Amino acid sequence: MKIVKSASGRQNLKISKQEWERIGKTAGWFEDEELEDGGDRPDILDDDYVITDRPMHGYTLTCGNKTLGEGLSYDDAISMIEDRMERDQFWPNVWEINDHGNISLLAKNEHGEWNVENSWV
Repeated sequence: MKIVKSASGRQNLKISKQEWERIGKTAGWFEDEELEDGGDRPDILDDDYVITDRPMHGYTLTCGNKTLGEGLSYDDAISMIEDRMERDQFWPNVWEINDHGNISLLAKNEHGEWNVENSWV
C-alpha cells in the first residue's frame, strides 16, 4: 500500500490485489478456501496488458498500475498493445475483462488475429 501524487498534486492510495485480498480475508469478505485456490481466477501479472470494457465509455488499457489509454475502441487498444510489444520486444499476456467482470486470456493466432485462448467467469 502506498500513497502516490498525481500530476495535479492530488494524493491517491494504491493497493495491490494481494493487499486487497488480505484485507478482505481479515474482514471476512471471502471464505478461506476461496482465496487458497485463487478463487478460480487467473493471476494477472504486473507486466500483463489488461483491456477493460467500460460500457458507454469505451475500453481502458492498463499495464500494471499504469493506465495507457481510456475511452479507446477495442481495435485501438489492440493496436497500442501490438506497438508496445514490438517496440519493447516483450510479449506478456493480454487479458480482457468484460463489463460483467469475466476474464479472458487473449492469444494471437497464426493469421495475426487475436482470439480468446481461455476464459474465467
